[in-house]
Amino acid sequence: MVDDDGREQWPAGVWPTARLGRALAAYRGRSLKGLPGPLTAVRPALPGRPWFDCDTKDDLEEARMHVLNEWTALACKELGIDPATVDRDLILDLTKEVAHGVARPAAPLTAYLLGLAQGAGTASDDSVAKLITLAKNWGQATTETLTDD
Repeated sequence: MVDDDGREQWPAGVWPTARLGRALAAYRGRSLKGLPGPLTAVRPALPGRPWFDCDTKDDLEEARMHVLNEWTALACKELGIDPATVDRDLILDLTKEVAHGVARPAAPLTAYLLGLAQGAGTASDDSVAKLITLAKNWGQATTETLTDD
């Protein structure tokens, strides 16, 4: 595969096993980058960016965010929502706090309930902040609830 900059992304290649084995047995280089050199290859250039060249932790984080951006855009399109109206980072903060403070399965449930409230027009402007506070204080809230008469 060839990336947008014309660089071969050979680890993403598909190679006939026998030919690759022979190339590996004959290879005397120090870097694996030269291993596919003697192999005859078709080098397709794929439009867009269906891969991520991740050489560093920052590259990996960028790749994760790119996937998240694409998913957000496609989900918004499917649901008829303007992506500009979605504060994705705020919702991610909410679900992180709920997953860590309450229980992991409570995170998507909370996001769903917030969406229902938003759709019904019953969510206040500070609903997310209230839910985050509730999640952060979950231990105290459950203690109080369990000890009420």
